Amino acid sequence: MGKDLVPEDDRGDKMVTEEKVLRGQGYRLTDQRRRIIDLLKSEKRHLNAEDIHALLHQNSKQRVSLATVYRTLELLTRLSLVKKVEVSGKPTVFELNTDTSVQSHCHLVCRQCGRVVDVPISSLMKISSIEELEEYLLRHYYFDLDISDHQIVFFGMCETCKEK
Repeated sequence: MGKDLVPEDDRGDKMVTEEKVLRGQGYRLTDQRRRIIDLLKSEKRHLNAEDIHALLHQNSKQRVSLATVYRTLELLTRLSLVKKVEVSGKPTVFELNTDTSVQSHCHLVCRQCGRVVDVPISSLMKISSIEELEEYLLRHYYFDLDISDHQIVFFGMCETCKEK
């Protein structure tokens, strides 16, 4: 998470609030923005815009259009409140970037189903080669890696897809 997202309050405590970031950039924390942020906080998985739209409709009688979801995600990404993970050939997924309890991490992406798994960077610190990294990810995350690309996003195949 970028340090620019952690404004200090009057007591000097590190404190992340989406509202402070939005207001600092001239935006309001609208009800729709709050609901999308709250959903990303409550879900423990990566969601694409359509998933977010569907979950918002399941959980509330207040409707949010799909276009609003896309515009909100674009704004939150531009303000670094949300990170997007782009998976070739699959819908882009999003995760909240302001959760201070979440460790710095990279991603494993299944090339077949698009599943995205977080891998804490700290768990990779003692690895000294790509081959050792592949073995570690296979052993701990059951990903069969034939690494085709990475941007600290590793593309492979998850255990479920491999068994099919």
